Amino acid sequence: MIQPAWIPAKTSDRLPLIIDPGMAFGTGTHPTTRLCLEALEDYLIPGQTIVDLGCGSGILSMAAAHLGAERVLAFDIDQAAVRTCRSNISRNALDDRVHVREGSLAELVAEQKQVGLQPHLLLANILASTLDRLIHEGLANCVRPGGIFILSGILDWQVDDILALGAGHGMEPQETKAEDDWRALVLCRAQEARPEQPASSLGAGQRTRPGMPALSSDGSTGIKSGSNLVS
Repeated sequence: MIQPAWIPAKTSDRLPLIIDPGMAFGTGTHPTTRLCLEALEDYLIPGQTIVDLGCGSGILSMAAAHLGAERVLAFDIDQAAVRTCRSNISRNALDDRVHVREGSLAELVAEQKQVGLQPHLLLANILASTLDRLIHEGLANCVRPGGIFILSGILDWQVDDILALGAGHGMEPQETKAEDDWRALVLCRAQEARPEQPASSLGAGQRTRPGMPALSSDGSTGIKSGSNLVS
């Protein structure tokens, strides 16, 4: 449950995320955020290491921690967003698991080289044009082989280009989630390097991971029916 910091908390069986977004993006009301939260519930496995590029208010980082991530690295290039994210992390008593950095892909790569970091899952809820640039700059190598990317901030007409670009960098499409004109793409880093090939477009709700049937939405602003995390 998204709980604004200035409103008294209500008793609920849902896990609260106490948010004061300040000037940062991420209140839980935008379709791109909801799509990321839904995908995060589907793909995060407790105990994993997660990266949140463009963390904004920190809502996705906190959700990852609440879902059982052992370690979350949150990056943003905006100093105000970094301050807001750190404040929200402390407000939710998650300082021991969520670590906020100023920076973006270059800083993530530098930390990976320094400490041998191999994240299991990377979130990026940013503009498609920025995703395009980050993929060209080596985003595909920022999770371990078999790791998951959840990319959002993409409009329906931008999906094919991002999928094709990702396929050329070893990012295999798993699922496309949709709300209104917005899309979130779930991709998997290929286990082994392979030659460039065109991506196949996936429709909303389709996934290619064996044994994982597509989910249907309940039409609410929550993640999915039965979730105990957010609404």
